[in-house]
Amino acid sequence: MKDILIAIFSALIGAILQKRHRGKLLWLLKNERLITPDIGDPAIKIYYKTKVIKGLSIAKILVVNDGQVPLTQQDFVNGKGIVIEGKEHCRLLRIDVIEHTDTGNVYTTCISKDRKSAIIKFHHFNAGDAFLLQIFHTGKQGKDLECSCSATGISATERISIIGHTYCDLIVTTILQSVFCIGIFGLSVSWIAQGGIKLWLSPILFLLIILVVMGSIASWEFEYRFKGWYKIARKNGF
Repeated sequence: MKDILIAIFSALIGAILQKRHRGKLLWLLKNERLITPDIGDPAIKIYYKTKVIKGLSIAKILVVNDGQVPLTQQDFVNGKGIVIEGKEHCRLLRIDVIEHTDTGNVYTTCISKDRKSAIIKFHHFNAGDAFLLQIFHTGKQGKDLECSCSATGISATERISIIGHTYCDLIVTTILQSVFCIGIFGLSVSWIAQGGIKLWLSPILFLLIILVVMGSIASWEFEYRFKGWYKIARKNGF
């Protein structure tokens, strides 16, 4: 039993360390549709420059460097940057960096000629920093946009959501989950006692319950709440 617990503990520590040192780019998206295609007075036409557009949405994308080292242009293949891409018939009309955590940085945006994608470049993108994009596009929903990054040191690009809206929500949910786990723990101990198994196994069950509770807290993005970019996310309604 002791050897098994040591093996499990070692595997958990290894997984945590591996995750900590793995570079990851996180992004959050919020989309609002301003004009819905084929709905409304057909006599009313909306123009972008000299072209008629049937739909219009405005999206905000918050991009976060969740790695351990800063990103520079040397880390990107062929000198490219972080890419925002419109799927299917979605076209990017305008994209701007409207807020960022590193005031000493300079960001530039460039939309492709076919307006299907845009590249965001910068001098550097430090670990833990974030920048907020505002995008006007012809898509209907947020899923019409995708963020990608092919850079040295970045092993994954992941879209996340901020689930907990207030600290009160987090506390109440954690208490309810804890009460539920304690109830399961009590039933388990009763079952073990009736089955004739020694009660010294109960601390192991208690440890498992703690892990379940901590896992529930983590599912509320608890690890993000004390990061600098989280304030930008909350302020912009992500």
